[in-house]
Amino acid sequence: MLDFPKYPFVVLTTSVILGILLYIYTQLQIDLCVTIMVALVLIIFKLPKSIKEVLIIIFFLLYGCSMSYYRLKSKEFLEPISIKGVCKSKIGENGYLIKSKIGLIYLSKYHIYSYTNKKHDYKIENSILTFPTVGDSIRLECKLLRTNSSSKQFDRFLLFSDIKYKTKYITYFDILSHNNIPLFKRIQRHFISKIDSLYHDKTVSSIIKAICIGYRETISTKTKDLFTTTGCVHLLAVSGLHVGAIFILISNLLKLIPIEKKYVELMCIPFLWIYTLITGYSPSAIRASIILTFIILGNSYNKDDNKLNILFASAFLTLIVNPLMLCNISFQLSYCAYAGIILFYKPLSNYLEQKIKLNRLIANAISISIAAQILITPLSFYYFKAINISNFIINTLILPLTAPLLYSSVITIVLPIKISFYLSIIPNFLTKLLLYILNLLSNLVYIINIENISILHILFTYASILSIFSWFINPNRTSFKLSCIALITQIIYCCIYNLI
Repeated sequence: MLDFPKYPFVVLTTSVILGILLYIYTQLQIDLCVTIMVALVLIIFKLPKSIKEVLIIIFFLLYGCSMSYYRLKSKEFLEPISIKGVCKSKIGENGYLIKSKIGLIYLSKYHIYSYTNKKHDYKIENSILTFPTVGDSIRLECKLLRTNSSSKQFDRFLLFSDIKYKTKYITYFDILSHNNIPLFKRIQRHFISKIDSLYHDKTVSSIIKAICIGYRETISTKTKDLFTTTGCVHLLAVSGLHVGAIFILISNLLKLIPIEKKYVELMCIPFLWIYTLITGYSPSAIRASIILTFIILGNSYNKDDNKLNILFASAFLTLIVNPLMLCNISFQLSYCAYAGIILFYKPLSNYLEQKIKLNRLIANAISISIAAQILITPLSFYYFKAINISNFIINTLILPLTAPLLYSSVITIVLPIKISFYLSIIPNFLTKLLLYILNLLSNLVYIINIENISILHILFTYASILSIFSWFINPNRTSFKLSCIALITQIIYCCIYNLI
């Protein structure tokens, strides 16, 4: 077996990322055959260890580049075509994701047009009155447009979500059947119905549905705006916080069984993935489950001394399957948050507990909130041109309330309705308390806007953060010099950039 350095998956993931970026920014079309040839050289010839390591890095760089090309490649349809497919999910307020033989399609228009082939002209006849629901089999005739990475931001989102086409000028639309609802979607609908029967307050029930099972369609605009303004909108989407909390709940329940700890953790893996499927297998939930699965396997086989390598292993697997996930903002923010927690949580917690003499629980809550935000903040500036500086304070105060709310809500939807009816008073109270606190904290929100920012600003910022952190945990002359160099370089670049 090839003996890689201490961080093999960090190196391999970086290679794949460089390959993906190479294609995105240069449009370099590397044929898959070249990648296969490098792989054959590795397999057939007996090469020195150092050369093999270099070739493996080159192989994954080429793989990232070539697979990005094939993923983004799509056929152009000049004439209207007939399509049969299944509605997989809803996208936004007015769109649906359709899975068909030619790939994923974004259904975006709801008017029926008449088409004259000679004039290539379209005229609105009427509107679609019956919209599809998840699981419906549909047939439509329309013109398909390819999503383009160089046009609107929404098109880029569709393309990098592997949705290569969007509909235009629908000339025929029909729902063929309603019988293709997946098993886990039916289970989710059962839980939605149960929550509605337990909680008569629509605001409370909509929040519980979002936090527990990832169903956000009934959340009002006012509630969504409150969570967004206070920087707590991530609570309404099933992510690492929710999956991690469910893991702790299940593992504590399984500890009642007299078996070894490592087997308890391994038994949690199927339950994590069942929960992910029930909550709609959103990308954030899938990422969290992959990462936690890797961590559990590492712990079970005594490989838990290198959490960063485990994190990169999960990213490596994700990018190997779908290289375009790298361009997903949610993917980038998620992994930055996880990496921040792995790198900064323990040093910050130790510092607050030992130097500042804070209580351990308070120190842990503050540390995990700050650690998660450190690497997210530069990306937030780059993508959203703004940052909520009170975000970590609000999250530090809110997070301790989230776990009890999630646990009590899950218990009420799992237990029989007669028992849940009496227990529902707890999540009902906690949800109203959460809303009350968020309304109070919304007055503390202070947003900094930065319009003019480039990718080099972000890279220099990350270099400064990592060098300062290196000096923080290992204060010596070398790390201090590196920190100074990174900071001075960033200041010089910012001055030059502003002058230009």
